[in-house]
Amino acid sequence: MCTVTFVPGSEGAVYLTSSRDEQLHRRPKSHASWHTMPNGSRLYYPTDAGAGGTWMAACPQGRVAILLNGAFERHVSQPPYRRSRGLVLLDLFQQQDTVTAFATYDLQKIEPFTLVLWQDQRLYELRWDGQRPHQAVYASEQPRLWSSATLYDAAMRARRQQWFAHWCQQHLATAGWEAVWQFHLHAGEGDAGMNIRMKRPNGIETISISSVQLPSDGSCHFQFADLLSGESSPHHTSWHTAATV
Repeated sequence: MCTVTFVPGSEGAVYLTSSRDEQLHRRPKSHASWHTMPNGSRLYYPTDAGAGGTWMAACPQGRVAILLNGAFERHVSQPPYRRSRGLVLLDLFQQQDTVTAFATYDLQKIEPFTLVLWQDQRLYELRWDGQRPHQAVYASEQPRLWSSATLYDAAMRARRQQWFAHWCQQHLATAGWEAVWQFHLHAGEGDAGMNIRMKRPNGIETISISSVQLPSDGSCHFQFADLLSGESSPHHTSWHTAATV
């Protein structure tokens, strides 16, 4: 369950950021790190302590994928499911063309999800509603925000869109990584159950923030913060997308 933003920043940079809203026992197993996949590809991602999947991953070439639980509206969970959605993300993303992989993947008995994908300088939204897949492509010049349908109802999602639109009016022309990060930390109206960094009495709260910066120079920067650890600064890794990692 997440909040995700896509922000086209100044000087051709783009920023993709995920605030992970989960039960406290689902805190990340470790900081983000490099992993070698079964097909030999290399991916950089934080690992979920549950099934061992992830909610956000980047590859050496600069592709990025972010998972949100649910598709369009809140669904009734009907376990058992065949595979964790965090592992499905890794199955899809280790393929060079994730869009094609999504179209051909067997999604039966997989719980509904939304996958935000940055691939070949294009922004995709891939959704599985439990019955059929959906694909959309969005203009890379336009900022976007997604809120998990399993955690935020339609009214909450609309209100959060308003906060994001207001933030864009103030910051988009000069948006940098720090401004995006601060939005994910502080945006809201004082309602802890709905703020971008949220916390609810049932034990669900924002437990981490993961963010990728892709400047126009071909580099990739991944920033990760475990908000429950008490560390004062995020963990940061950079590489050049032309490099072999």
